[in-house]
Amino acid sequence: MIRPSRWPLGWLPLLLPAISIALAVFSQTLETFSWPYQVWARTSQLFVSEPLIFAVPLSAAAAAYAAGRLTGPDRITNLASSLRSGAPVVIRQLGSLGCVFTASYVLGMLPLVVLTTLTAHAGGPSPLPVLTGLLSVLTATAVGYFAGVLATTAWIAPLVLVLGFLVIQLNMASQGSFREVIPLTYDGAGVGQVANLPVVGYRLAFLLLVTTVTSLLASRALARSRRWKIPSWSTAGMIVLVLVMSLAPLGTDPRLAKAASEPPRTCRTEAGVRYCVHQAHRPELDELITAAEPVYQAYGNVPAHGEQVWDSALLDGSRAGSTPDDVVSVGIRIRAGRTDSMRSPQRQLAYGLAGSTSCAIRFPEHVQPSMARAVLESRHPADIATELSYWLAGRAEQTSGLRPRTSDIPAFDGVPPQEVRTWIASHERRITECALDSRP
Repeated sequence: MIRPSRWPLGWLPLLLPAISIALAVFSQTLETFSWPYQVWARTSQLFVSEPLIFAVPLSAAAAAYAAGRLTGPDRITNLASSLRSGAPVVIRQLGSLGCVFTASYVLGMLPLVVLTTLTAHAGGPSPLPVLTGLLSVLTATAVGYFAGVLATTAWIAPLVLVLGFLVIQLNMASQGSFREVIPLTYDGAGVGQVANLPVVGYRLAFLLLVTTVTSLLASRALARSRRWKIPSWSTAGMIVLVLVMSLAPLGTDPRLAKAASEPPRTCRTEAGVRYCVHQAHRPELDELITAAEPVYQAYGNVPAHGEQVWDSALLDGSRAGSTPDDVVSVGIRIRAGRTDSMRSPQRQLAYGLAGSTSCAIRFPEHVQPSMARAVLESRHPADIATELSYWLAGRAEQTSGLRPRTSDIPAFDGVPPQEVRTWIASHERRITECALDSRP
């Protein structure tokens, strides 16, 4: 007598991979739990980031194992002549696998989502990366199930596991060439950005297509006594469509994210300098001001090109040429400790006040020497600007009581600080234009 069960294998082949997926996903989010607060942009982006490295191959391999065990042509529950074969079997089995594994992915991400809800200072979850991450798990399950149906054996599961692990990391191996079709990327929308809808929409459409095609082909294979035969025109057409969509974006370099039109900001003016940060980074405003004051003290005044200091999340990715003339852009790292939270913005601010941003625009072909000594000996305007940034950052380190790092570089060696400040004041226009031709 056939046991009337929706899942004849018992619960272990479902629970074991489900628990593994949840734990693997949770482990990939643990790093962010040490942050003082969370941001929704980072949490949303994690749905298509590190957690997929294990979730995708595990769900695909588990589905391949289940299909290999359940869909053999000699099983009495899956005879090709049965009215219940084909689509009904796929809907029942693949539906169970997809729901369980997708729920496991959600369960692994849930603690971080709850923490972000409690500690984030602005915004909310971004639906597109979240949907992409969930659909990626479902697609991997469908592909693995289809592989198990064709192989008619559970021994295909280890191969699917290895292939899934390799495929999901194609973007790392190809420098992002497959970002439109492979969901695992590290250049999605961050703070102050929104998803680029055409590119992300293409990726979602591709994942839906792969899920649909593999499900249909699995149901067709189950309705035949011979799984392998010359494909019909409709089957060949579906396979060609998947190949075309996967290969069409090759050679392009689309952006997954674009700058938000009006990102929310929090601003404050101190000592003649206006500081602005994205509202998601609001707790960093005091730290930014504290870090910046020693740099301006070393510079000697507030120059026209440094009257404002903005969080780079308020700009178009801080690309050269996208920053207003009187704004210095500073990238904010939430997870930095006190030392790095001081040192990093000081270096960036020194870089901006020294005119290095203008140098990057004026001399795009110039490559800065890798050794600091070569920079100090060069007479190129960009290298003189770099030496000035060394000097500013080094003086700021000393004022802030940080362990010497940049201050160990002998920038303007032997020149008294007041003489350097006098030289800065008399060469401010040249600094702004990256036209320095001498040192103090």
